[in-house]
Amino acid sequence: MDGNLKNVVIMTKEEGYVRKPDSTANLALIKVRYLKYPKIYELMSDRHIRYNETLEYIEEQEENGQAFVLRPQEKSDVGRIEKDSEKLRALYEEGYQEAEENYEALLNYLEAGMETN
Repeated sequence: MDGNLKNVVIMTKEEGYVRKPDSTANLALIKVRYLKYPKIYELMSDRHIRYNETLEYIEEQEENGQAFVLRPQEKSDVGRIEKDSEKLRALYEEGYQEAEENYEALLNYLEAGMETN
């Protein structure tokens, strides 16, 4: 994670989440909508691959102690472009509670190895 020895990562998706490719219909709409900008279509058509590679990288960093990850424990019904304020508030509250429950573990993670500096 770019030279940092310790990172705190806050996820909005539960452990095990895998992004699926956009539907052909959705990609067709993007292609038409952004006809003057073909790179947008290109990036959108394979963004699930980059997203999933990033998730794998974060998991590797978590396993080797370079990342402390906070994530929802349950699958959320909050969409990518969510506008329902109640759903957003519920996800926020869940994240806040998750942070409270992991506060001591996070402090221990951040302080580990600091006494040698």
